[in-house]
Amino acid sequence: RKNSLGFELLSDPGSEAISAFNLLNEEMKPGSRYFGIPHPAIMFIGTDETVRAVLREEGYKDRPSLDLILQIAEQL
Repeated sequence: RKNSLGFELLSDPGSEAISAFNLLNEEMKPGSRYFGIPHPAIMFIGTDETVRAVLREEGYKDRPSLDLILQIAEQL
């Protein structure tokens, strides 16, 4: 469905994209209510639809700093 954000959002109920981008949190085992969740990540996608950069964290509470996000974005 269309939104007013100016970009497309991805829904991944079967975790297919999570697995394809190697983001699946394997600490969450099948049968767990958290199975299928990704590691926290920010992916920078180019206008040519290629992945230009990835910032990934292992801990589910960890996130890249805003300064690092802006630094990577400015380099692209």
